[in-house]
Amino acid sequence: MVKIIIIGSGIGGSGIGALIAKETSHEITLFEQNELLGGRCASYKKKDDQGRTWIFDIGCHIFSTCDKGPLGNILDRVGKSLQWSYTQNPGPRVVVMGMDLSRTTRSKKRRKRVEQKSAKPNFNEMMKNMTLEDTKKIDNISLTDFLDEFFGKGKAAVKKMMYGMQAGVMFGVAPHACSAGEFVRCFGDNAKQMSMGYPHGGTGAIPEAYCQVIEENQGKIIKGQEGRVEKIIVENGAVKGVITGPNKTFHEADIVIANSDIKTTVLRLVGESNFSSEYVKYVKDLQWGGQVCSLKVGVDKVITDQKMLTYVPTFSDDDMKKRFTSLVDEGFEVDSENMTVPEKTVLLVGF
Repeated sequence: MVKIIIIGSGIGGSGIGALIAKETSHEITLFEQNELLGGRCASYKKKDDQGRTWIFDIGCHIFSTCDKGPLGNILDRVGKSLQWSYTQNPGPRVVVMGMDLSRTTRSKKRRKRVEQKSAKPNFNEMMKNMTLEDTKKIDNISLTDFLDEFFGKGKAAVKKMMYGMQAGVMFGVAPHACSAGEFVRCFGDNAKQMSMGYPHGGTGAIPEAYCQVIEENQGKIIKGQEGRVEKIIVENGAVKGVITGPNKTFHEADIVIANSDIKTTVLRLVGESNFSSEYVKYVKDLQWGGQVCSLKVGVDKVITDQKMLTYVPTFSDDDMKKRFTSLVDEGFEVDSENMTVPEKTVLLVGF
């Protein structure tokens, strides 16, 4: 029997754990340093002063493809299901700098006239129809350069800004720092599936379902102080296990899957000596993405029938670049180990 250790219960770690637990007979142990499962996709409940229970999402608050994407695919494969609420019918309603860009505002007849009049292919359709191999060819091109090449420099400013803001939402970076290939792959998949939404029960419902599968198939989940991995032990190029908890307990493993970020994994958990100097330099040169402060307000009555409302005030392209700044550029140090609940997190209220 193969012993597998998974570090982190985010949707990556818990998802691969659920698949291995369901589809193999391997021995799985998942370590999570927090008491909550789910990483940046976790949720927890809290009562207000009226005794009502609210669901707080720690980080993520919306999913592009819901049950029609990879998250739903994993749920299907492991025999779990969730209820989803899509951001459509009616919606989403999008207003940017005074212009209503909602899909429903343009009639089918008008769309047909525009498409017939323009010999140039529609940018959205082009992204939807690009093959995987074609997108890989533009991986090292910035989204800014890709948009300039398609629309022309100094043209289609509003459209470019819209795509730039979408890059910020999806990747936390400005368009000049975003890979055109990665953007096209994600945008194209979203456009094909048309299933953006939110799971009932909060974002944490997804990793919690995955973790249930691990435990239902004799896997172990260790949380809190005992679940904190201090070191991944490697000898002669082969992994031997991990050291965890305040007592520095050694856990043997044939395979270790680290769902931690690449800098933490390479530089702290595994150690620089186990990698080539070129790779270590590559990892060190990577920069953290931008940060977004988000507030979601819970209300106790229906105020609109729209499933999603988006409003963007008027601002220039230079303003947008300033809004998406690297944490490193701003002099911040990311201390993900201490971003625990609830004192040191941005709270998103789900309802």
